[in-house]
Amino acid sequence: MTAFIERAVEVLRRRRTSPWSVGSGCLVGGRLVLTAAHNVLTDGSVDDVISVRRGDRFELDAEVLAADPTQDLAVLRVADHSSLTDIPAVRYARIDRRRTALVECWAVGYPGWNEHPQSGTDGPLRDSSQINGVIPPGSHLRRGLLEFRTQSTPEGTPGRNGSQWRGMSGAVVFSDDPQLGALAVGVISEHHLPEGASTLTVVPLTGLIELGRGTPWWWDLQADNWVALPRMPAGALPRTTRHMNLGRARAHFTDRERAIVRATGLLVDPLEDSAPVVVLHGMAGVGKTELATQIAHRLAPTFWHARIRIDLGGEGFDVSTEAAMIELLQAFGQSGDSLPPDARARRQQLQDHLRAGPSLLVLDNVADAARVVPLLPAAPGSAAILTSRSALPSVQGADRVEVEPLPDTEALRLFERTIGAERVARERVAADTIVTLLRGLPLAICITGGNLIAPSQRRQPLSKHAGLLADERRRISQLEGQLDGEDIGVRSSFEISYRALREETRRLFRYLGLLAGADFVPGLAARCAGIGEEKAGRLLGELADRQLVEVDGPTGERHRLHDLLRLYAREHAERTETEAERDEALRRSLDWYATRLDTWMSRPGAHENLPAETIDWFAEEHLNVQANIRRAYEKPLSFRV
Repeated sequence: MTAFIERAVEVLRRRRTSPWSVGSGCLVGGRLVLTAAHNVLTDGSVDDVISVRRGDRFELDAEVLAADPTQDLAVLRVADHSSLTDIPAVRYARIDRRRTALVECWAVGYPGWNEHPQSGTDGPLRDSSQINGVIPPGSHLRRGLLEFRTQSTPEGTPGRNGSQWRGMSGAVVFSDDPQLGALAVGVISEHHLPEGASTLTVVPLTGLIELGRGTPWWWDLQADNWVALPRMPAGALPRTTRHMNLGRARAHFTDRERAIVRATGLLVDPLEDSAPVVVLHGMAGVGKTELATQIAHRLAPTFWHARIRIDLGGEGFDVSTEAAMIELLQAFGQSGDSLPPDARARRQQLQDHLRAGPSLLVLDNVADAARVVPLLPAAPGSAAILTSRSALPSVQGADRVEVEPLPDTEALRLFERTIGAERVARERVAADTIVTLLRGLPLAICITGGNLIAPSQRRQPLSKHAGLLADERRRISQLEGQLDGEDIGVRSSFEISYRALREETRRLFRYLGLLAGADFVPGLAARCAGIGEEKAGRLLGELADRQLVEVDGPTGERHRLHDLLRLYAREHAERTETEAERDEALRRSLDWYATRLDTWMSRPGAHENLPAETIDWFAEEHLNVQANIRRAYEKPLSFRV
């Protein structure tokens, strides 16, 4: 196994129009290298030729996978080589900015002061240099950067100008932990003239979370569990949570690190002078409850007094504010005669408990903001996570984190963790098909995975199950099973949101399931349902608020349904509307497209010189037009009269 100190590399940038330059980098796992973006970018674009040279002078070509000049972070992939097969992924850490203890760190790079003439090369050769120092968590808070105070100050070389730290940029800074080993903290970004104590500016590696969004190489980094530094001193016992009723943290929880890091910052950073509230909102089955539970478990050191979850029922059943208040007080150890007799006294008692120490409330499945506000912490030092299918816009002062379906790469990761990596590897094409058909909905993926490892199906080829899911009329029915011993299904999860709608909103939702295109505008939705466009816009707003419709487009002018919601809406339409009503809705939809085209094409000269607005419209709608025409063609001949 490659030692950590041997992971340091030179990052070479050869230019056609100017001298070559040298920076530092680090092999962080397999063929991936972390470095500073300015080592590989020129004026915001990728430069000519990039290569990486290890300490043994072995040089490999490299490609830039991602580079963000704002954060000054870049990820490279070097050419395949046998010497890279034994390099496991590093572990990552973030600096807890609320702590004051210095974090001891080190880095290995290739600075300019350690440059030596070398015969037989096209430039001087630099030798490696290890620097040691500390990072004070309280420095550079406004800039979001880290300050690395080193114990060495290089002396300038006679006849040369500038900082002799040049070339250290891109080196990865590590901190050694007695239990966990070397933890990657950041990348050196800036260097300063060696005047007095040497200070290097470091970019936190948490920036990788945004840089890697939706990319395949993110999984190769294995950056899915971040350690907070400084850690508890060796021998010190962690505080046990006095009041805790959280569910278990599931081992198969997958790839929500971006949301966890963002929500953690929103909950922890303002604690000294406020009681922060974070709303995790998203569609049914997207994993809001599990995400909230994971966050609460990870924040145990911060909220050592209490971490309490209660289920407010969402739209499935009705939990009053007073019933929720009593449940919270019981979680704090009160019951029977110790409960205050009246509502006002109970509210005061709850706030007293929350003021007794840092506490985190997880208020799950919130449907009515008015019922949850009296439960929120009032004094600084405690916080609350709300999960809801709505963004709860009326909860003032709350921050909101939308929980979206998983991208395909993350969804495949969850599927793999559920049924086993070997089974996925044997039938990768079928596994990809299953994940694509489920459109990244964690509930659907977990149900499917659970069914596939059941005794009756564990020997069944994945291709057979992919074929069953490919049938749109049977797909929703395939997504029923058991999780943690309870019967659960995607249909029943969607049903809770559907039942909570007013009838006119339900009707529009059903008609949306009849549209064949990928997305739509309010005008088409109105025509399909046979209602006015203004009314359709209002009803679409209600559906969007309940996460039954996604708002899309640069200015929110377009809408779309998640594929599973579209099939669910079509199911309801086929049960509720007659065939004649469904056929008439399709006719109206086709007529809407035809009328728009006819209006433009009937203008004088339109056939010779297409209006720009026509071209723009058709660029957005041509796939939807084709899908609806195909749907009409598949109807019986009687429809096409």
